[in-house]
Amino acid sequence: MDKELQPLKEMLNSIAEVLSEIKATKDIPSLPNQDEIGMIDLAMRVTGLAKQTIYAKASQRKIPHFKRGKFLYFSANSLRNWIMEGKQLTRTEILEKSF
Repeated sequence: MDKELQPLKEMLNSIAEVLSEIKATKDIPSLPNQDEIGMIDLAMRVTGLAKQTIYAKASQRKIPHFKRGKFLYFSANSLRNWIMEGKQLTRTEILEKSF
């Protein structure tokens, strides 16, 4: 009967190892090329805007965000791209485009 339980024991050991690995990787910080998703604190950190300003822009659909229920979520990459879209051309860049 012990031989019949051996595959079950091996499977439980494998599951325990996988769970340990998952728990260990949970504490690893995100890699630089991965997008960071967060709430208002992330948006404030990336944009430098005040909390009320971010909420106002989100309600006016002027800032990229996601909404699940009553919660707002932001993508750090989307916020950086949004900021870069507002880049003003220098006089040199304007002159170069006109030629």
